[in-house]
Amino acid sequence: METLKFSKRPLVNLGNSRTTKYRRKIKALENQKKNGQTLIQLLSKEKSQETSDSEETQNNDEEINKKNANKSMKYVTFINQIETKLKTENQQLTSGHKMRLKAVQYYFQLLSKGHAKLKASQTVAELLNRGVCYQKLIPKFIGEECETQINPELMDGERLHIFVTHDETTFQSNDGQKSGWRPKNEQPLRKKGQDRSIHVSDFLTDTIGRLKLNEDDIDDTIPHEARVIINPGKNFDGWWNIDQLIDQIKTRTIPIFEKIHPGMIAVFAFDNSSSHAKLADDTLNAANMNLNPGGKQPIMRDTIFNGQIQSMVFPNDYPDKNLRGKPKGMKLILQECGLWDSGLKGFCGNKEASVENPRCCARHVLATQEDFLNQKPILQEVIEGLGHK
Repeated sequence: METLKFSKRPLVNLGNSRTTKYRRKIKALENQKKNGQTLIQLLSKEKSQETSDSEETQNNDEEINKKNANKSMKYVTFINQIETKLKTENQQLTSGHKMRLKAVQYYFQLLSKGHAKLKASQTVAELLNRGVCYQKLIPKFIGEECETQINPELMDGERLHIFVTHDETTFQSNDGQKSGWRPKNEQPLRKKGQDRSIHVSDFLTDTIGRLKLNEDDIDDTIPHEARVIINPGKNFDGWWNIDQLIDQIKTRTIPIFEKIHPGMIAVFAFDNSSSHAKLADDTLNAANMNLNPGGKQPIMRDTIFNGQIQSMVFPNDYPDKNLRGKPKGMKLILQECGLWDSGLKGFCGNKEASVENPRCCARHVLATQEDFLNQKPILQEVIEGLGHK
């Protein structure tokens, strides 16, 4: 079967046909007779004629308010339906499906708060397309084997960005085919267990493939490749975790990248693993805080509230010696920020604050503050702290 060749004739918009134009003209004349006026006459009416009666205007305002209230309730209904769907167990929802549901839920939340539909959709689109802004800074590759690199035109102060992806996998000693052919009435001879295994964590780039030094760039002060291989197990190298990944990035990945791509910025991409979203121990997290001071709760980092430093622990010169250096708790933090309401309990029991009552408990009031919402995973903090993205 031959592939049809593209036509060399340029595509030109010829507009509507004569039949379509005639049909639209007839339709406009019919609407003019039906309404007694044209669209231009309707739009050119004086405002005094449109709002001749003040009572009718007031009634219209009341109807508009009722409609807005009904819309808000409708949005709340949609939000709750999506939340119920996300919480329902035994559902085969992929991570992409969950992300789309959460995006739609956030869109309705913005609408319920009074945002315009266009602004709400733009906000959601910006969150879903964070990587689009890097496209103009990342080189492109052309050719049958993508052997030719074309760098973008950079403005003053801009630096070339290189896309770096990460992946990890485990290989078992007894890996093999799970199915195959065999003689009838005979069982295949296979090992009972998977036996020893190795875990491989590595980084790839568009420019050189696997992130490693070539013979000309070998430097004894840094490792020769970013790949890390361990023998996982309790009695061997332990289990792979986020701490080992961070150590790999600090001691191998970024030093090798900066050696091969001097002056460039790495844009890292990781899969949607729960360990990659881990927060630092001192991250602002209302779920780990108690209502009252002291007790079993982590010591969190200082933050900024209304332009002033907000400490999360008692100072060393605090009058009560038993509380010096101890966490303050949610109640005292909210009181210092002017957000405390009398009778506010520590936790309402719900995973998220409801739209109808966002100040249901101290945890949700604190968790919805800007500094708490803007906390980043420790992996992102480490990479950005080293000058990359």
